[in-house]
Amino acid sequence: MVIRMAGEKIIIGKSKTGADVELNLKDPLRLGLLGASGSGKSVLLLNILLQLCRTLHERIQLVCFDPKLSSLLPMERRCTIPIVSEPADFLPTMQRVEQLLLDRLAEMRKRGISKIDPLRDGEEFPQILCVLEECVSISNNPDIPKSAQGAIREWYMTYLSRARAANMGAICVSHSFAADVCMPTVARSQLQQRILMKSGIQEAKMMAEGMEECCPAWLIPTAGEFYYSDGDYSKWVKGKTWMTTDGKAAELANAYSCDKRDVGLSWSVESPFEQ
Repeated sequence: MVIRMAGEKIIIGKSKTGADVELNLKDPLRLGLLGASGSGKSVLLLNILLQLCRTLHERIQLVCFDPKLSSLLPMERRCTIPIVSEPADFLPTMQRVEQLLLDRLAEMRKRGISKIDPLRDGEEFPQILCVLEECVSISNNPDIPKSAQGAIREWYMTYLSRARAANMGAICVSHSFAADVCMPTVARSQLQQRILMKSGIQEAKMMAEGMEECCPAWLIPTAGEFYYSDGDYSKWVKGKTWMTTDGKAAELANAYSCDKRDVGLSWSVESPFEQ
């Protein structure tokens, strides 16, 4: 797995058509990494964080949640607060981050600022990136009350839906993003990019928002994308994160036709789901 910088993008590999699989740094990341144990999630995560820190320097601050207190230790010096590993500290720290988000948005409104460029304007409002390792162990931890577990899942939705506007982002890492153990489906829909590594077919279908745990296309405010690989991380299959059934394809195409980003309308998608 070779990860490199190319201008304002992090390149993590190639699609099967030869196109770069890239993470664009012009917006704060809202990234989901899903894969089985030993699939390489933590290695990919650390490489992405390293490239971010090398590129943005003091313009990025990390808030890291790591129940194992091992995967993210190499990034400890770049964390604005100590790595959060104790279950009792999960929700209070998230609430602290959420309040910072609200304060930042209020200050931006006061100054008439509508957009922060993470690559150039991040000194006064540096990018804050929440890194959540093992999301299931965070939101479904048996050592915290059910009420706190519910509040954590609600936090995902509140934070992810507002973070981009305030130059804040998130990288969520897990072996599952199912709503009953991790985060609400609507919150998961806010993940702009998803990377699937050695995942089972059902997990891959779920992350494509196309199976039992369906997220209707109209709930996704911005078009997303996912990449799937079954082990050769130099080659990825690119897919869509919305459903195109029930006559929604034309509606989606019309809605996103004025979007200049690569949102998938011209993709020739090779399905990773065919047995």
